[in-house]
Amino acid sequence: MRLGVAGIEPCSELRERGDGVIQIYYEDPDLHLIELFQHTSRR
Repeated sequence: MRLGVAGIEPCSELRERGDGVIQIYYEDPDLHLIELFQHTSRR
């Protein structure tokens, strides 16, 4: 299930860091920050 379909919205924009990683942040119900990231380049 996709987060948006479940009604969970990010608290940041999707960001490309410039080092081959994209990241986005979410907050849980207790306001803990959750970072999701993905390496986009192969080494």
